[in-house]
Amino acid sequence: MSLRCALPLLITFFFATSVTAAVNLRDRVVAAVNCGGGEALGAYGIEYSADYSDEGMTSDAGVQFAFNNAETDDLEIYQTERWSKESFDYEVPVGDGEYVIILKFSEVYFSKPGEKVFNVRINSHTAVKNLDIFDAAGGRGFAHEIYIPVVIKGKTITVQGHSRDYRGKIIIEFAKGPHDNPKVNGFVIVRGTVEDLPPPPERNIPEDAFPEDFEIDETDSNNDPHEESFNPKIIRGDDMEEEEEEMFSATTGSENPFEKKESITWLLPFAAAFIILMPIAYIMSRRSRSRSRSPPKRDREDRRRRDERDRDREKKRDRKDKDRERKRRLPPLPPPPPPSDPPVDAAIPFDVNTLNEPTKKWLEEKIVEQVTARVHQLEAMMAEKATSARNEMEKMLRAQIEAEMAVELSECKKRDEESRKKCKQLEAELERKVLEAEESRKKFEEDRLLMLEQKGQLERDRADLARQKSELQKNEQQAILNKSGNARAPIKFKFGK
Repeated sequence: MSLRCALPLLITFFFATSVTAAVNLRDRVVAAVNCGGGEALGAYGIEYSADYSDEGMTSDAGVQFAFNNAETDDLEIYQTERWSKESFDYEVPVGDGEYVIILKFSEVYFSKPGEKVFNVRINSHTAVKNLDIFDAAGGRGFAHEIYIPVVIKGKTITVQGHSRDYRGKIIIEFAKGPHDNPKVNGFVIVRGTVEDLPPPPERNIPEDAFPEDFEIDETDSNNDPHEESFNPKIIRGDDMEEEEEEMFSATTGSENPFEKKESITWLLPFAAAFIILMPIAYIMSRRSRSRSRSPPKRDREDRRRRDERDRDREKKRDRKDKDRERKRRLPPLPPPPPPSDPPVDAAIPFDVNTLNEPTKKWLEEKIVEQVTARVHQLEAMMAEKATSARNEMEKMLRAQIEAEMAVELSECKKRDEESRKKCKQLEAELERKVLEAEESRKKFEEDRLLMLEQKGQLERDRADLARQKSELQKNEQQAILNKSGNARAPIKFKFGK
């Protein structure tokens, strides 16, 4: 009974997977960048180039997650990212037309909504406001994609019905918002409209917001092999491999439908099995995808080789079809008589209708073989000439590039030499000014010493004058005394040196 119910679900799942794998967007891609990582081959044949930006920082914290809701070939894109403490942008030159910008995000750090919120602007128009990756993807370790259609015509770009000036480049800006830092895992610009693209990854529904998944516990009841017991169990698991899954029984107040023996009892097992097996098939598909990882490089090389072989087979098949078409369109030529026939008399005109059918068929095959061989020979000659012309063109381009590089190198050397000369002149000028400053300093020092010496001499002269003044005063007093005592006594004056 369970196999009959699960088989349609499995067929539907594999059919959806095969349809998704058949989509190929490689020829419509204008630009694709694996932000924060190197070159990668993603889903739908998209070839991502390496990220050579120098804004912000890069991280590969996503390697520990499986990204169950994303395509397997896109795991490498969601494992790396570029983030910045400030706003940053990417500029891509694009011509006129209709395009869709695919932005790829994944939250690998925060574990609840509202922790990282920022804005996305296209040519100064806010295309996404207050983007919360955790809330949009449905949790940590899940992929989230945003499709933004744009129309470019002349000097105008239209984003979500809003027109802006266009100067030859699409500017994708990740503007800092109210919480944490902006980031991006990758982006793709493809030609066309949103309706032409496969749907983005489905949002993961958290277990607390989604009806609990159940498992069937089939045991014997009262040793009756024809009676099954219905024992649902709630599965509480973590897709991020943080803890092991724990299972516990669920109790409800509803009646067990298998206890009733009514006329519709035989329908209940089918309905219950169908309802229960749907989430089980969903869990099995999720687990199988979670165990899968990105294919190794060897598998990618094998896949590329298989694609090349398939293309070679298609080319050969097309060549054979063209040969058949060419054979069908060739005009009938008068074939020579077969060797077995007797020589034709010169007087009798040659008529193709006189030949038998095998001879006609043989002649037609020979003519077709010669024409085909000649065509192949001409194709080989043309391919050889194209190869030689390409080689000559490459040589000419290489020589031109080398000449331009030599000229630029010589100019750089000249500029370097001039810069060195200027540096030497500046060094000489600086050294001269330093010497002049040293001489000025020495002269100033000598003048200061001379002034100090003159100051000392002045101090000594002042002291001598003071001493002489005091001696003069003493002599005057002595003279006055002597005059009062003896008017005839001579007055002796002593003067200092």
